Amino acid sequence: MSWRNRLFIVGLAIGLALFGRQVWISYQAIELRDISFARPAYLLAALGTTLLVYLAQMLAWRMIMRHLGVNLPLRDTVQGFYLSFLPRYIPGTIWGYWTRSQWLEQSYSVSYAVSGTGSVLEALALVSTGLSLAGVYLSTRTSGYAQIALIFASASLLGLTCFVVPRLTTLIGQRLYKDKPAPLPSKRAWLGPWFAALVFDIALWTMFGTSLWLIGNSLSSSALYDLPLSVFASSLSWVIGFIVVFVPTGLGVRELTLSALLAFYANSPPWQADLVAVLSRFGLILAEMGWLLIGLAFYTRGWRKPFNLRGKFPRFRPK
Repeated sequence: MSWRNRLFIVGLAIGLALFGRQVWISYQAIELRDISFARPAYLLAALGTTLLVYLAQMLAWRMIMRHLGVNLPLRDTVQGFYLSFLPRYIPGTIWGYWTRSQWLEQSYSVSYAVSGTGSVLEALALVSTGLSLAGVYLSTRTSGYAQIALIFASASLLGLTCFVVPRLTTLIGQRLYKDKPAPLPSKRAWLGPWFAALVFDIALWTMFGTSLWLIGNSLSSSALYDLPLSVFASSLSWVIGFIVVFVPTGLGVRELTLSALLAFYANSPPWQADLVAVLSRFGLILAEMGWLLIGLAFYTRGWRKPFNLRGKFPRFRPK
């Protein structure tokens, strides 16, 4: 067994232990406090909003690939994005990105250099926009030099993401993949697909926070959290869970961080914050399953049609 597999097993065990602890605390809270949902319709609305979160993620990735010269139809994006990304749950953590690259190479003749560059850009865009939104919220909770520093840091991070990250990432990719490098888009190209991807990511974080807000406020007839706090807590907890790469999909780490943020910034009881975090994870799982079923339905329907999609789309944008 390689050290990567051992690290994955350790990470999975830690994640399951943390998540299991939160599930148990939530269960005890429901049993002992006789909790009932004051507004159960909010849970359905939260699930619908979470479905939109995943749609925004697919649209952002599609814009990133267009930025790199690969123009994928929306139907094909929905069909293959999560189906090809499923292996991220198995040992190795990068398998999801590798199988997605394999799908793009086999179906659309997109080189691994281009798809790999797209995956790096996707991750950097998600992390930077999430941290920027978290920094903006934290600046509203501080004053003086700390507030100025947070605003400056958030604006600088977003500016670097807009104008420096795409070109720098592509240049590094060209040095690593000299045989079939990703194309270097012109400066004018940044104003289109790349900016659109960042807008979709910001919309993703907003909807993710809205979903959390709906879950939290389903427990009470009065508002437990406000929307800016929910966006801050959901985005920062996701980023921290993503950075802890040895825990698959941030399981447990994300929920523990989310619970701590809600308890600290909203003065929420720990059991209540744990319950909201657990419900949020279940909502994410259900939403992903929904998109997987949609993608599988598109795949099954397309598989029955006697044509080959290889070579249907251009590998690069014409210069």
